[in-house]
Amino acid sequence: MPTVHYLAYGSNLHPLRLAARVPTARIVGTVEMPGYLLAFHKRSIDGSGKCLIYTEQGEHHKMYGVLYEFDAREKANLDALEGSGKGYCEQFVEFPLNGEAYTPYTKK
Repeated sequence: MPTVHYLAYGSNLHPLRLAARVPTARIVGTVEMPGYLLAFHKRSIDGSGKCLIYTEQGEHHKMYGVLYEFDAREKANLDALEGSGKGYCEQFVEFPLNGEAYTPYTKK
């Protein structure tokens, strides 16, 4: 089965939340993201807070994400639940993890 790599941040960091949305999700590892900034400054239609990541914020910023792998057939469902095209856009990022290079997609 083809798989995709997804870099989660915010509420999707929690494995149980992501597994409810993407049942085949498995954690590959935690990714350190130097130069990235996590900002909780969006309001959802349900009143809850939402966040975005900002790249190239300088060496004094750092955040962490979780790299997941899941069945590619589940991607469309996650994209719909995450609001692709409605405040979030897909972006590919490159990070090393355990001596291997990954290029997962994330929402920005």
